[in-house]
Amino acid sequence: MRDTLPAGSLFGATALALNTVAAPAPADTAKSIGSSVVPVLLVGVLGFGLAACGETPQARLRQTVFDAASVYHVAASPMPDVMAGKEPGVHLSDEQKALVKKSSQTVVNELTVLETAIQNNSTLTQTSVSGLQSALLSFQTCWVGVKAGTIPDACKTGDTSK
Repeated sequence: MRDTLPAGSLFGATALALNTVAAPAPADTAKSIGSSVVPVLLVGVLGFGLAACGETPQARLRQTVFDAASVYHVAASPMPDVMAGKEPGVHLSDEQKALVKKSSQTVVNELTVLETAIQNNSTLTQTSVSGLQSALLSFQTCWVGVKAGTIPDACKTGDTSK
């Protein structure tokens, strides 16, 4: 039995989620360049995470967790400024802020459990790592959507397949 998901299924889900929240390019070129980096990074790292370096299934799962943590931190880095209204051209309602915070907290919770397991040298399961990847994809979909002025279904349900 394989300990990884088929790469095509994750890439397909990622592409679907990112296409679902696609918005017209903003007039601010600097902003549009920065906004496009995270989705590309997300697709690349999540896909790479499935084929991560490691000689054992556990090493690959642990590397996938580390990669997902890196993607999350890059994606979430502008959150404090956006939440405080300091990001030009991006103004979130209280509802949007609450949805993004909830989505972000879900990723943090998944990461905390998995990072604790790694620190304790516990066995990781593909199911738990897939849960992290799903939460990360949902967060990314939600975050991109609310910054573009929409509320994707993934923000409301945590389901990135809509």
